Amino acid sequence: MKHYLLFIALLASLVGHATGDPQFHRDPNEIRLAKGTRQYDLTYQQFLRQQTSWREFRENHGTWYVHFNEENGLPHRAYGEPIPVNGSSAVEQAMDFVLNHLNAFGVDPADLSEPTVSTAKKHTWVRFGQKNNGLDVLNSGITVKLWEGNVIMFGVDVYDTDQAPADAAITESQAMSIAASGIADEITSVSMGQLSYLPLPEFRSAPIHLVYEVNVRSVNENGVPSDYYTLVDANTGNILYRVNRVMHHKSGESCKNPGRTHMMGYPPRKPFFDVQATVSGEVYMENPYGEITEEPLANLYVNVGGVNYPTDETGFANIPADPGTQAQVRLAGEWCRIYTNDVTPGTTILLQAGNNDISMNAFATIKERSAYRSVQAIHDHMKFWMPDFTDMDFQLPTNVDVSGECNAFYDGASINFFNIGGGCNATSLIADVVYHEYGHGINGTYYSSVGSQFSNGAMNEGYADYWAISLSNNPHLGQGFYTDSEDGIRRYDVDPKRYPEDIVGEVHADGEIICGAWWDTHLLMGADWNITMPIFVEAFAGLQANTFDGNEGQAFTDVLIDALQADDNDGDISNGTPNGMAIVEGFDMHGITLLSNAELYHNDLTAADDDTDITIEATLDLTFPFTNYLSDVKLYYRINDGNWDSMGMTNTGGDNYEAVITGQPKGTLIAYYLGTTDINGLLSNVQPIGAQLDPHPNLPYFILVGVEEVGRHDCDDNEDWGSWQTSVVGDNATTGIWVLDIPVGSFSTPGDLNTVVQTYYQNTPGGEYCFVTGNAANEASGLGENDVDAGRTTLQTAIIEMSEYDNPIVTYQRWYTNSPPSGANPGADWWQVRLSNDGGVNWIYIENTLTGEIGWRRNAFRVADYLEITDEMRMQFIASDSTTVGEYLDGGSLIEAALDDFIIYEEEADVSVNETDGAIEFLIYPNPASTEVFVDADGVRVHSVRVFNSLGALVYFEQFGNLGQDISRKSIPLANLADGVYTMMIDIGEDTVRENFTIRK
Repeated sequence: MKHYLLFIALLASLVGHATGDPQFHRDPNEIRLAKGTRQYDLTYQQFLRQQTSWREFRENHGTWYVHFNEENGLPHRAYGEPIPVNGSSAVEQAMDFVLNHLNAFGVDPADLSEPTVSTAKKHTWVRFGQKNNGLDVLNSGITVKLWEGNVIMFGVDVYDTDQAPADAAITESQAMSIAASGIADEITSVSMGQLSYLPLPEFRSAPIHLVYEVNVRSVNENGVPSDYYTLVDANTGNILYRVNRVMHHKSGESCKNPGRTHMMGYPPRKPFFDVQATVSGEVYMENPYGEITEEPLANLYVNVGGVNYPTDETGFANIPADPGTQAQVRLAGEWCRIYTNDVTPGTTILLQAGNNDISMNAFATIKERSAYRSVQAIHDHMKFWMPDFTDMDFQLPTNVDVSGECNAFYDGASINFFNIGGGCNATSLIADVVYHEYGHGINGTYYSSVGSQFSNGAMNEGYADYWAISLSNNPHLGQGFYTDSEDGIRRYDVDPKRYPEDIVGEVHADGEIICGAWWDTHLLMGADWNITMPIFVEAFAGLQANTFDGNEGQAFTDVLIDALQADDNDGDISNGTPNGMAIVEGFDMHGITLLSNAELYHNDLTAADDDTDITIEATLDLTFPFTNYLSDVKLYYRINDGNWDSMGMTNTGGDNYEAVITGQPKGTLIAYYLGTTDINGLLSNVQPIGAQLDPHPNLPYFILVGVEEVGRHDCDDNEDWGSWQTSVVGDNATTGIWVLDIPVGSFSTPGDLNTVVQTYYQNTPGGEYCFVTGNAANEASGLGENDVDAGRTTLQTAIIEMSEYDNPIVTYQRWYTNSPPSGANPGADWWQVRLSNDGGVNWIYIENTLTGEIGWRRNAFRVADYLEITDEMRMQFIASDSTTVGEYLDGGSLIEAALDDFIIYEEEADVSVNETDGAIEFLIYPNPASTEVFVDADGVRVHSVRVFNSLGALVYFEQFGNLGQDISRKSIPLANLADGVYTMMIDIGEDTVRENFTIRK
């Protein structure tokens, strides 16, 4: 450990990066695009999977899974069964897919730039950038992944640019000056790039900024360079992003274990001439604690008459020259040129007839010779696995004995190794340190070759490590780094680092997670590089590292998806892959899993008889690779005001599960929700969505046991508690004031019921009215015309006498959203429900939450669980919008609410809470259904049939006139509806019968 701390202290002083934590090296000049660590929000992902656009896509294309971009609400990685496309080239096929399959996601082909194409052995990627006003939109675009003329993956990372600023308020020179500000080192150059647009990632949004791209180069007092890529806001002058593109070496845990170098193949021997040369030199094959051996120096130029003749893998070269000809031999060849203080070591000799044995021992130091040999080894390793990649096929400057101590770095144009000092050996002597720095070159140049950037620092460090250990075949990186021991600087065979708990915001440490995942996957596949490396290289082309620092969760998950597809042999990973189990396990060891796109279906129960066991049933739709993560299907429930409890649901065959809650006495209120837990204990697929959140849970389901209705306020024919107030003292909202009215809906897309924000229908069967927070003029008015703005608005009940009841239970239907997909500041404003038992002098909260849901949801509570029951009970329903102008909550949120069907129940044996008296019977079949569902209600005059989706949106409505009619085997078409749980309501006079059914196609 003393070596580790020494190295970090020296590194910090060397590169001028102060840090309060001796374990990590951070550059204080860097500014991250997003604060903290970005993780997928399982609940929000589940909500986005319910959106119409994705459900329609799945309905049309079969088994597909998705991880959403939470800033734009669109699929970031969607993958599944192969989708055939038309076209004679990859670009034509990708554009065919964009034009014919991505319409629902709002993709405008006119906003896309010319595509780039990258091809691996199995797959081809086509990537379109996004443009606005002729300028690039950074970190954006469309990705289409092809397999044998089929699309197997796509991503829609495009952003709404309607509000993007058109002009810059500051000049280029001002931007350059701002970009260099705050950098204490000597500035060597500042260069202006292009003007671009930047989607700045925020919570569930990405406002568009116009930015200058500026490069600032500097050098510290020890001669170590930095190259800061900087984005300056062209209107505010703020630096939004600054990252050093010079990649430094960095230590981690110490280790002690020698490794062997794993050499790959070489090109065939050259034809024989009269004069030959064999060049060799003594080197350290691994590190300065290993043996010194005489090794051939491959790919080295023997220069005769200005013509270079490269040596082969044995150091041999045929020279078409006469004996006595002068030849220059230096440590310079096809892939590397050594420099020490700007000088390339070498010698000049007179060639003799036959073979000329040339040892470089007298003309170059062992540091120079070892560095040269290591560069040849890692270049040949890369070419063995990526033979068609040519962008690293050039003479890379390799600087030895760079001034300073305990470091090495890649600056985009050269690799650089420090001399002995400060307790550290010369880094040029350590083969896998050389491999690592060269690995940065592979990363960067490959991404550049397909028009991208290897932006994520953790991925860059992790993959540089993996290039190194895949050649050395040794999970102990940097052994021999120190002068007094054989300790290394990172190791991958003990204490695996996991996401997200081991993310610390330092690129070397965070990179150990992804490198460790690949290493352990390699071991699980039998430690056979011939299996592992083809998968790694195929997945490498997926460009997962083209994302900002702090977004490692997305990048690591993308790697896992691409690794599984790289291993796949039929274009569909849902039916398994040859090494899928090993890949899933290897990545899971490091906390990298796939979000569960499983579908959990459940018909919720609203009422139950007293003292009768209650059976909760569910169906789980799950395929590989998610089957590898499933631990339990669980029921979470709470009796009255007790604590939450849980039980595993029993598999009753196939995809069916059930759990039984012991019968309860009359007047009991049971809250419950369902979910699946994975092998890491993560809860997902929660029904209702978000019911598990802490704090601010969404409403669970409620079962009322042994009760009867005693009164209701439904805003139509029943107002048992008189007139309610639509404002109170202290309300200050400027728009969106509570009103009693026929609701007028608002929609993100006018005419599309699935994009509703404010409700367009009330909840009472056969009714017309409900309370809403303001109505727009009409449904074409657009969002926000009369939403809640600049304060709060309160709906207050009349005083309700409840003392005559023994155990009253209150239910109400509410609609509340503070985070529609198009709204600003999502999830930041409060929905509050309060209860008073003294007429409104004192209040206690029933709901006080930031979590909403676009749809009607029922809440229920036992009054005695909160307050003593009196004759002066009163309730308030409060929707609010922030008024903190100029700060994050600046009044720009989109807030809509509604309330209906306020009902009070009381204990009553043998009577349930069903909306009818039980005399009316009807039948829905089949259940589950696919293309149509039938309804039988013989002998009953049915007035209307309504179907609602799981979000509470009305998706089918048919009315049969004032007199109604008998319906027998009535067919309701389902072709335009996606998979999920739906509720059918049949209105019969003043009564309504309700039944849930499932669509599964």
